[in-house]
Amino acid sequence: MEDHFTSDYYIQNRDGNFSQEYDSIYHPTPEVGFRSVKQFHNLPPKLANLYVEVIRSHNKQLYILCSAGLRGLIEGICADKNVSGQNLEKKIDGMTAVLPENIVKNLHGFRFIGNDAVHELEAPHEFALALALDVIEDILNFLYALDYKVSLLDKLKGKQTRIRGKDVPATG
Repeated sequence: MEDHFTSDYYIQNRDGNFSQEYDSIYHPTPEVGFRSVKQFHNLPPKLANLYVEVIRSHNKQLYILCSAGLRGLIEGICADKNVSGQNLEKKIDGMTAVLPENIVKNLHGFRFIGNDAVHELEAPHEFALALALDVIEDILNFLYALDYKVSLLDKLKGKQTRIRGKDVPATG
């Protein structure tokens, strides 16, 4: 992808003369805090698309949108895993069916981050958002990728899974 920019335009001054003003707009916009998109096997397409949007909004420092997206991911995971409840608080409590209880207890932070973003238009601190992204990626890995990875190991059982050099002793 090529970088393009717009560099100038003319404006009319109070005296009626035109002057050239310079403004640089780079396409694509350089990303300040880059976070890569991770791949999660078996992640439903709607959740995968939302996850990509969350990462992109974070990379573009659109923290309110990123926070709302994180909340949406929790809602989407609940829907995909058939965790019901009349509101997000009850849905998070119901996630004990798919996640360890100590993790679920602390997931309410997503609800508060999302509420502040959506209802109060307040962005969380960058560190809190980065931590929330780490947590959601761990949850996505646990629910949608870990089983797949373990099954691959099972399929490799009995096969040579590493390259042995002459200096590396073979183990049985």
